[in-house]
Amino acid sequence: MAGGATVFQRAITGSRFACALGGQAWIRGLTRMGLDPDAAFQQGFARSDTWSGVLA
Repeated sequence: MAGGATVFQRAITGSRFACALGGQAWIRGLTRMGLDPDAAFQQGFARSDTWSGVLA
């Protein structure tokens, strides 16, 4: 988006408001994430997956 552009947003209550973009920004860091091919929960997990005996 270009500096000075206006962005319109709608709140959860239905009201609409506008924000004007401007200023400066700096990259403060980079993150690299990986997936262990041997991980037991490669697709994630739910609490019931690990606490099945307790939540039953």
